[in-house]
This record gives sequence, C-alpha cells and structure tokens, in this order.
Amino acid sequence: FRLRALADSTPGLASAVLLPVRIDSYLRSAYPMDRENGGVWAGKGASGRVSLGVAGTWGRLTWSIHPELSASTNASFAIADTTVPGYAPEAYPWELVRIDLPQRPGPDALARIGPGQSFVEVAGPARSRVRVSSENLVWGPSRRYPLLIGATAEGFPHLFVTSGRVGVGPVTAEAMGVFGFLWESDYHDRNPANDRQFLEAVRLELTMGRDWPLQVAVTSLVRQRARDRFQVTDLLEVFPTSSVQDATGPIVDALGALEWRWCADPVVVRGTWGRGDFFLD
Repeated sequence: FRLRALADSTPGLASAVLLPVRIDSYLRSAYPMDRENGGVWAGKGASGRVSLGVAGTWGRLTWSIHPELSASTNASFAIADTTVPGYAPEAYPWELVRIDLPQRPGPDALARIGPGQSFVEVAGPARSRVRVSSENLVWGPSRRYPLLIGATAEGFPHLFVTSGRVGVGPVTAEAMGVFGFLWESDYHDRNPANDRQFLEAVRLELTMGRDWPLQVAVTSLVRQRARDRFQVTDLLEVFPTSSVQDATGPIVDALGALEWRWCADPVVVRGTWGRGDFFLD
C-alpha cells in the first residue's frame, strides 16, 4: 500500500510502502557453506531467515525499517579443536590473534531477530547523502569473499556519507566514508578489553568513458579498538602510518585496496590489488 500523509496540495512529500516478504532457506547435509548470506548461519542442517518491513520518504528524508528473523539447527560437525588458553574451542585456530572467525557458533540451535537492512538517510546539497544504517556493505568486485567488506555476516551499525557522483566531461567521481562499530563474537577469545572495535573507511571511485567505461576505486579501511569514550580524534586514524598490536591482537590495523572494472559488453574484466598494514603511507 501507499500512504499519503499530507494534503493533496503537497503531493509526494510523504509516502510509505510495505516491502516484499523475503524467505531464504538452506539445507546442508555434511558441513556449513556460509558465504555472503548475511545474518543467517548456514551451518549443517536446516537454516533460514524471514525479512519484511516498511519504507518511505518525507521530503529529503528516506527511511526503511526492515528487520529479519533468522534460525539455524546448527547440527554438529567435525572442527579443529582450539586448545590455546584464553580462546573458545570454536575459534579459528590458524590465525587466532587477528581473525574472529568461529568455525561454529556454539553447540546449540540458534534463533535471533536483528535490524536487517534498515536505514535512515538525508539528502544534502547537490547529490550528497548521509545515512545511518545497519545494512550490509559489499566493497570489492568479488562475488564471494570480497577483499574489503562483505556480507558473510549481518551488517553492522554505521554512518555512511557520500558526495554523490560529480561529473567533469567523460569522468565522474564519488567520495564516500563509513564509520561504525564492530562487536566480537562469543566464540573467539575471553578478553573483554578487545570486544568492541571502531571501523572507518574512506573510498574514492572514478568512472572514465561512456561506451566502454573503466571504473577505478581506491579505499583505505582501518579497524581499531574502541575506547571507553569515543573521541572525534579517532576519526583521524583513517590514515595512520604504522600498525599497533599486543599479545591479544591488533590495536590498530588496516587494509588498503585498488579495484578496477572495465566493461565492453558483454565482456567484463575486474580485479583487486590489496595490501595490509597501511598501503597509503
């Protein structure tokens, strides 16, 4: 349905629409295949999710309330045992310090409700936009395991800012930034000091040509341990010059990437080159 909230003298100023109901289901007989499927754990056994919601506009404001319910039987399967003191038995044993990537999220069945692909966005001058969101972000040309940010887990709460596309002749450019918080899973280490992380990224995308366009993007992404009280100066860490680490993992860590995509229909050539530890220094 569509709802007109204001009088006919201001048509289109406010409206809302119900979003389609989406149902995803998975059945794995032997082992998990958890790839780019958001907040649902597609483990061994049956799993799935249901999402629905409502979206609308009001002047320069666009919004969507789009929660999802996910569940998984999470049947048991063989995993590599983690016997390192201070870490959960389900933790990823080959890179304990740097990666919170549980082999299995505990021994029990799972069910949860999350905000899903919800957001509130305000349109600014020209084509700029500011968005507060829990949506998934996918940065990188890979369909599975994109190098920078992917959708193998649910989205994280973040602020997204973009200049919008600005064109000069055959070249268009768009600058954007992401700032948000990450929380450690319950199946990694037992150290509460590193449970919350602050993530920030800046990205510049260029598109050159019209008939056979070449798209190039440069990104710097930084993850650092969140302080007890957030400080504005934390935003300046997006271009640090060295990583910092202690025995429990990275305190400040980063990844940079150069991506390209060239399209000469029906041929598409794409790739990513990336480097850890501050490639922009």
